[in-house]
Amino acid sequence: MLAFVLLFFAIAFFTSDLRIRYIAPIIPVLVVLSVMGAEKLHRAMRKGNRGRGKNMVFALLMVALASALAYNGRYVVAQFREVEPLGYIAGAVSREEYLDSHRPEYAAMHFINNHLPQDAKVMLIFLGLAPLIARDILFAVDKIPPEQITKALTLGASQYGVIYRVVLPQIMPRLIDAARLSLGAAWLFLIASEAIAATDGLGYRIFLMRRYLAMDVIFPYVMWITLLGFLMDWALRKLVAWRYGWSVANR
Repeated sequence: MLAFVLLFFAIAFFTSDLRIRYIAPIIPVLVVLSVMGAEKLHRAMRKGNRGRGKNMVFALLMVALASALAYNGRYVVAQFREVEPLGYIAGAVSREEYLDSHRPEYAAMHFINNHLPQDAKVMLIFLGLAPLIARDILFAVDKIPPEQITKALTLGASQYGVIYRVVLPQIMPRLIDAARLSLGAAWLFLIASEAIAATDGLGYRIFLMRRYLAMDVIFPYVMWITLLGFLMDWALRKLVAWRYGWSVANR
C-alpha cells in the first residue's frame, strides 16, 4: 500500500498542478497505513520495558502530533483570513459583493449567465471554428486553375454562374472535410460554452458532476460525445464519397 501511495503521489505531483482532488484516491490508504502504524507503535510500547526509551518514544509521538495539529491549525487560520466568511454570514455584504471580491472572474461570469441567451454557445463555436474553415476554403480556391474560370467566362457564364458551376463544386469536398476535421475543436467549444452560458446539455452536466467527482455519471456522457463524434465523422465521409466521388479518387 505504501508503494501505491508513493507512486500515485509522484504521478500527481510531476504530471499536473498538485491539487487535493488529484490525491484524494490515496487518502483512504493513508488513513489505513496511519492506523496500522499507530497500532504497531502502541504494541511496541506495551511490550517494551518502562524507562527512558519508552518515554522518549511517547514524547516523539506527542511532538509529531502537536506539529501536525499546529501546521493544520495555521493553514485553517490562513484560509479563514483569506476567505473572510464572517461578513457574508452576518449579512454585512451581499452574495454578489462577496464573490466579486474573492473571484475576479465572477463579474464576467455573472454577466454571461444573466444577459447572454441560451444559443450564445452557437456564436462561441462559430468564432472558434470559422477562421480555420475559412483558411482551408481560401487554400482550396487558390488551387483552382485560372484557365477554368477563363473558359467559363469565354463561353458566356456570368459571375454567379462561375461561382455556382465552377468554384463551388470544387471547394465543397474541402469544405466538408474542414468541417469534419474541426469536429474535435467544435466539441471542446460546445462543452466550454455549455459550462458557461447554458443550463442543460452534455457539457453542462459534465461540469456539474465534476464538482462531486461523479465519474460514474461523467463517463457515460463522455462515451456519448465520443459516439456522436464518430457518427458525425462517418456520415461526412460517406457524404463526400457519395456526392463528390471524384475528389476521393484524386487524393
